[in-house]
Amino acid sequence: MGATLQAIIFLTSSNRNGIINNAAIEPEIMDVIDFLNKSGCEIILLGDRSLSIGGYPGESVAHVVPTDRIHIATIMAYSIISNTSSVIEWKSPIDVSCLTNTFSELGISTTSEADKISVSVDSASRENKFDVVADVYPGFPTDAIPLVVAATIKSGRQVRFYDKVFRGRNIYKSSSNSVRK
Repeated sequence: MGATLQAIIFLTSSNRNGIINNAAIEPEIMDVIDFLNKSGCEIILLGDRSLSIGGYPGESVAHVVPTDRIHIATIMAYSIISNTSSVIEWKSPIDVSCLTNTFSELGISTTSEADKISVSVDSASRENKFDVVADVYPGFPTDAIPLVVAATIKSGRQVRFYDKVFRGRNIYKSSSNSVRK
């Protein structure tokens, strides 16, 4: 994500045109693109994770920044840890399915509406064994793996963590010294 943002910022702030291949397309990136397009840039998702960048941001705009997926994952993890329900509201639409699928295996039930998600904990629905796989969007965010680790640390369940984005980034040792990724 950082490399994509830096390339977008460089091209637009220097009023250059360019193509970014293998770009990150997370909702947070698409929101920055929406903001820049409102302000006079012309950034187009070409498909296949490529972006065509052009223009210079020169117009004043009002823009509401959406809630971050990691922020939502933090609240979901806290709900599990504290065994409490939560309601998360936002002002801009955001896709949280990449979170709700994984957190449901931890015993989180969610009800989504256009501008909020209700989170409740159902300990009986927790899976005893499951894998958490971080992948590029629309997969589970790699930055949310530590939150799932915190939510499962006292559960006694067997959870395996795989990070397809940054291999070896999240390595944890259990009390029996076996490595979990």
